[in-house]
Amino acid sequence: MSLLAIAAPGPQSPEPRAVAAVTNARARMPGIERTYNLFYYDERGARGPGEDIARPARISSLQGELRVAVVGLREGEVDLRVTVRAQAYFESSRGSGLHSESSITQLQATVYVLLDARGAALVTYFEPGLEPWKRDILRSIVAASQFVRPEVQGEKGETWRTQELDVTGAYAARYQHHPSVHPYRKYQRTKEHYLRLSRPDGLHPLAASVQVSLNARTDFYLGEDTWPELVEAREYRAMTSTVGEVPPSAQKLSMTLSRVTSRRAPELIGALELQRPRLDAVPLSTRVLVPGG
Repeated sequence: MSLLAIAAPGPQSPEPRAVAAVTNARARMPGIERTYNLFYYDERGARGPGEDIARPARISSLQGELRVAVVGLREGEVDLRVTVRAQAYFESSRGSGLHSESSITQLQATVYVLLDARGAALVTYFEPGLEPWKRDILRSIVAASQFVRPEVQGEKGETWRTQELDVTGAYAARYQHHPSVHPYRKYQRTKEHYLRLSRPDGLHPLAASVQVSLNARTDFYLGEDTWPELVEAREYRAMTSTVGEVPPSAQKLSMTLSRVTSRRAPELIGALELQRPRLDAVPLSTRVLVPGG
């Protein structure tokens, strides 16, 4: 899942296989669209003291709606359709000082996502010609909201580790169950460290000369259908290199999703299979170059 809790680990007590199968089938059922209120903020620039950004090169923020639908299901794979409808979008970039580049009252863009059986986002599919900055925002939202189950099928527990992808690269993560005041089951994902970094031609090993500072946690509050009712993500990362392979940079990202409604949408079933031949496929491990990013 990428918001997307395709199936969360069950409670500590053993769960009968029949019950688990029903839960998983309900979570993966194609033709259900879930709608969320969305807040997204992304700031990038030069690294400052602590977790501050000294000279922001680009700031993006949006408020609006996110719709997520399962549109296909195969052995070991799940297809998603993710649509952003922004009521307010703002971006600024540094030229001679910080100035507003765009203020958009209606921003709409769609991305299709291929997940593996655990819910890890692998490939994104875009409409041809979609601007790089829109692709970057959509891929960041998909990556931040993915919820990945344990490696071992049927494994239960309160803590497990995964390897996942985001727009920066491949990273190791730890999931842990936490008590919650909400009537939902809470899990927290902590990104521990990066294993490889993304470049335009794919993933590359993390060189010993490259240092990555990382503080990234996401809280998932899962409903009875094992999909998130609420997602709260806060991330900071900074990269430096002792030999200049990677320009020093920093990024702060925050995102909140809160579920509003769920509806049946059988008309969306098979949408990715139908449109895949004409869409641009971009692995999540491939960096999308964005001016000012």
